[in-house]
Amino acid sequence: MFFRGGRCHFNTPFRKNVGVPQAQEVPSRSRKSLTVNANDLLDRFVELAPEFRSNWDSDENCFIGDDGHFTLHGVCAEFSHFFRDNHEELSAATMTELFEFIESNVVEPNAPETNLDNALCTCFLENISSERCGETAKPFMGRKAREFFDQWHTGPPY
Repeated sequence: MFFRGGRCHFNTPFRKNVGVPQAQEVPSRSRKSLTVNANDLLDRFVELAPEFRSNWDSDENCFIGDDGHFTLHGVCAEFSHFFRDNHEELSAATMTELFEFIESNVVEPNAPETNLDNALCTCFLENISSERCGETAKPFMGRKAREFFDQWHTGPPY
């Protein structure tokens, strides 16, 4: 089980392949419901940063099980590795769009969390919080993302 503020733990064997993730209902800000699954999240990150696809498809990606299954948490964790290594190449427009997406899917601190919220917080925001890329990301973060990030953030030196 994953808890906000906890660490990402994966209980599947790791190997690269095509995923068959389960969908979850995530409330959108327009009061409609949209279904977000790990494939959708992967597609969104690749849309924002097409170079991420090669990281995801790499034999070094340990967030895909032997059976091809991967989770929201695995997608966020692998994207955090990509972000750490490539944040300086991302345009301001891409950074803005990325962190608007994150902000729109992070819930208020006292609201029930969703799987997507938990994955974005514990396997992306927390992962970048003590890295140089976290400093780069701070100006693009919305209020909710920044509040979570600041709980884990350690400043320079890195």
